[in-house]
Amino acid sequence: PYVKVIHHSRQKGLGACYRDAARIASGDYLTWFPGDHENSAEEFIQCLEYLKEDTIVTCHHRGRDPRSLPRRCISRIFTWLINRLFCLNMKYYNGLAIFPMSVIRSLPLVSNGFLFTAENLVRALKHGYKVVELSAPLKRRERGESNALTFRSLKSIMQDVLHILLDKRKKDIL
Repeated sequence: PYVKVIHHSRQKGLGACYRDAARIASGDYLTWFPGDHENSAEEFIQCLEYLKEDTIVTCHHRGRDPRSLPRRCISRIFTWLINRLFCLNMKYYNGLAIFPMSVIRSLPLVSNGFLFTAENLVRALKHGYKVVELSAPLKRRERGESNALTFRSLKSIMQDVLHILLDKRKKDIL
């Protein structure tokens, strides 16, 4: 009774799925937890004590990063780029992030792809919400490969960045 399933007739992207989940969510907080097992339940539990209705809690990596060198480089470049584009100083944008539903519902989110977490954090910071950054070790994937370095993923991120920058509500984020 506590699980709601959303079906799409075609792929819409992770960000669109997140927005659909936010639309039907009935709890006080929203997060997503990737199924690649790089994040641990302990990481999530560590975040819980910092939850407040005006505060987002997010995690960045601590210790050795088990991802490939190209994947680590892309993550660092991405973080640097988002920090420079939006005049911020976050340690990481794509880690576990827990948002109060009141914050999510107040933000004009537009990203369809994997950029959605970064967009959420940038817009929340620009709207004056607080962000608590915690650190946690990143585990090695148990199976599968990252899609972060695929042409489709990189194209989606570039399209979402352009969409945000060209959005008529860009004053809310810049």
